[in-house]
Amino acid sequence: MLLSVGQGEANDAGRDCFPIPPTSIILLTSTYEASNSLPSVSLCDIKIKRQNISSMDLYFDESGTLTQRYCETNPYFIIAMVRPLDKDKLKRAYKRFIQENLDKLKRLDNGENKMFKDGKFVELKGSQFNREMRQEFVKYFARNNYFQLYYILVDNSLIKPHFCDNTARAFNYIIKLSLKFYFNKGLLPDEDYNLQFDERNEKTETKHFLENYLRTEFLLDQTLTHEIHVQYFDSADNMLVQVADVLANILYAHKRTNAYLREINYLYQNGYLKYVFRFPYNGNHGV
Repeated sequence: MLLSVGQGEANDAGRDCFPIPPTSIILLTSTYEASNSLPSVSLCDIKIKRQNISSMDLYFDESGTLTQRYCETNPYFIIAMVRPLDKDKLKRAYKRFIQENLDKLKRLDNGENKMFKDGKFVELKGSQFNREMRQEFVKYFARNNYFQLYYILVDNSLIKPHFCDNTARAFNYIIKLSLKFYFNKGLLPDEDYNLQFDERNEKTETKHFLENYLRTEFLLDQTLTHEIHVQYFDSADNMLVQVADVLANILYAHKRTNAYLREINYLYQNGYLKYVFRFPYNGNHGV
C-alpha cells in the first residue's frame, strides 16, 4: 500500500509516494507558506449556500505548550480535531466509557480535582491518564467508526523566535493553516462549519476574533464558500471537546515517551486518524 505525502502549496503537483513500514506509521503531513498576495474577489462571485444545510461540528483541544522560548522543556504542542460521523452515538460511547471506568478514573485523579470534585465526576482529562487508561480509551472508542481524527503537531524547536509573542494569534494562525490545507485537499468538504474549542482562558474581547479571521481569510481566497462559526466552551460542558483532549494527550505522551506507536498505528490503520499536519513542516513524514 502506498501513501501520498503532500509537500505543501508550493509543490502541489509533484508528490512522492512512500510504502508504509510494518513497524512504524507514515502519515500525510504538510504545511503552508503564507501567501504574499491576495486574489481579487468580488462578494458577488461567492455563492454562500445557507438554506437547508446543517453545519458540520468540529471539536478541538490541545496538549502541551505553544512556546519557542522554552522549547527545550516543552518540545511539542499538539492539537486534536475530532470530526464526528455519528455525534449521538459518540456521546453515548463517552457516557458508557465513564460508567465502566468510573473507579479507575477516580483513582487516577488521586484527589487532584481535575476529573472529580467532591467525589463527583466532572470531565475527562488526558493528562491524568496513565498508559493503561490511554490504551483502554483507544480500544474503547476506535471500534465503531463514530469519528475521524486530525492532528496538528507543532515542533516548538522549529518556530521562529517571535512567533509566540502573542500565543492567541499564533494559535489562530496554525488553525487557519491546517483548515485551509484540509479544505483545499478535499479532506474536509465545503460545508457550513461549527468549530468548538475549550475556552483556554480566552479573553472575552478575543472570543470573536478567530471566527472573523477565518471568515475573512477563507472568503478572500475562496477556500470555503459556506459559513464558519466558532464557539468556546468550558470543557466540562462539552463531551466531545473532552474526547479531543484525551486524543491530543495520547500523541503528546507519545512524543514525550515514544510509548504509544501501537495505539497511533491502530487509529490510522483502522481509518480513524486521517492526517497529521506538521507545523513548521521540516520534511518529516511521520509522527
